[in-house]
Amino acid sequence: MPSLHAAWMPIGSCSNANSELGLQRASGPTALLADPLLQCSTGDRDLLRVIVDQEPGSLDELARITGKAKSNLSRTLKTIAGYGLVRLERGERGRIAPTVTHDRVELDLQLFLSRKAG
Repeated sequence: MPSLHAAWMPIGSCSNANSELGLQRASGPTALLADPLLQCSTGDRDLLRVIVDQEPGSLDELARITGKAKSNLSRTLKTIAGYGLVRLERGERGRIAPTVTHDRVELDLQLFLSRKAG
C-alpha cells in the first residue's frame, strides 16, 4: 500500500478556515486537506485497521465485526473516503465494500517562509 503525502505551506494572509494557522493547501497531485486528516480519530484509525485485517466484503459484515450501526459506518467511511484513505466499491451482489488505500500519511509542513531579501 502506498503512503499518502499531504503538503501545506504558510501564507501571508488568508480568509479561509486555516487562516488562524496561516496555512493553505499546497498545489500538486499529492496535496490534500491536512487538517481533517489530523483530526482522524483513534476510532477512525482503529476502523481502518479492522478493514485491513478482516477485509469485510460489505458494510453489513463490517457492522457485524465492529458492533457499530451500518448508518454510522457509512457516514464515517464516506468522510474518510473524502480524505482519500478508503475506497468504497461495489462488491459481490452489489454490496458496498470498503478498501483501505494507504497505510500511512506523511505531512510536509513548512513552518514559515524565508523573509531574506534576494
